[in-house]
Amino acid sequence: MKAIQIVSPGSVEQLRLVDVPTPKPGPGEVLVRVHAAGVNYMDLLQRAGVYPLPVAYPFVPGVEVAGVVEAVGPGVDDLARGARVAGLRASGGGYAEYATLPAQQAARLPDGIGYAEATALLVQGLTAQGLVESAPEVQRGASVLITAAAGGVGALLIQVAKRAGAGKVIAAASSEDKLALARSLGADVGVNYAEAGWVARVREATGGRGADVVFDAVGGELRAASMEGLAPRGRIVIYGAASGSLGITEAVVGGLPVKNHSISGFSLYVPLAEEPAWVSSTLATLFELALAGSLRTPVHAPFALANAAEAHAAMGGRNTTGKVVLTVA
Repeated sequence: MKAIQIVSPGSVEQLRLVDVPTPKPGPGEVLVRVHAAGVNYMDLLQRAGVYPLPVAYPFVPGVEVAGVVEAVGPGVDDLARGARVAGLRASGGGYAEYATLPAQQAARLPDGIGYAEATALLVQGLTAQGLVESAPEVQRGASVLITAAAGGVGALLIQVAKRAGAGKVIAAASSEDKLALARSLGADVGVNYAEAGWVARVREATGGRGADVVFDAVGGELRAASMEGLAPRGRIVIYGAASGSLGITEAVVGGLPVKNHSISGFSLYVPLAEEPAWVSSTLATLFELALAGSLRTPVHAPFALANAAEAHAAMGGRNTTGKVVLTVA
């Protein structure tokens, strides 16, 4: 079968289309004929060789797949050949024509949801829901600031936060086109953090208080600036550092007691490892919402599997909105 390998750590040129053996499903697994594979920022970090969890090269990246069950392994009796599924492969291997999935993590995909759309509801959808649940004040009407609001997580997080009861959602992005998308998804206010004075506009939008909750995966100077826009007793929830810098300096930490600020973190790895029931029930809910039209899943113009390098370059250059997807079949 065809697959994309990261030959060795480096630039997008390290992504190569190669022939590799088609995997066989082991006990409790299904073999999926992949129709769409999700691209995530972690894939770019793995390609660059800077992801916190080491991988052995050559390596086939991709933790999200959606497609059709081709074969089932021993012990699988609740899925059959031909079933439409979407699921997560924590060990990678999704950038390929075929991939195996643990049957317990292969969620049935309703007929009304496309394969590319389904990939947006896996890492990004679960992360958006997990983030909101990690900050219970959102459900009590808190004002929320979301950075990278037009990205895969941000686009869903706007909607999930609004559904949960957020009082005001402020979308922060780097261009007017991205802010227009964020507003179309339900953001109450949009601020361009490529422009000077954007933190003052966050304060203005919240009556001078600042945002009660900030969700940030960018880090660096943006994270430090976001904390300047936090309300008293505000919380920033960190779920990544796309800038390559954590942005939490000694000065930032030292300033936490001044306004009773707090910092918390969220990683999808924890519920994936410890709360499989939450993962499956949350995915089922996300699929239902998407099927009913209550949750929009913006997808960037898909890239063919062979063009994975272009997908990485576009995402790395911040030239994408919504979910980045590779179409395989």
